[in-house]
Amino acid sequence: EQANLPLLAWDYVSDEKVRLSFEGEMPLRFSVRATSSCSLDVAGKRYQATGKNGLWQFDLPMTRVANAQLYCR
Repeated sequence: EQANLPLLAWDYVSDEKVRLSFEGEMPLRFSVRATSSCSLDVAGKRYQATGKNGLWQFDLPMTRVANAQLYCR
């Protein structure tokens, strides 16, 4: 949906999983649209999205995310 950092990669792995990468100079904030809740695995740590009505928001402390796994189920 939107992000405050440039998207470097967005690869659909399956219907429920996307591999993504971002990089910038401020903590990453992005949102996705999905019918079910979403979580993001970054370097072995899981972040749960907040949201409602199919719009899910992530607020992460890092400025770079490489090969993260987004799950919406």
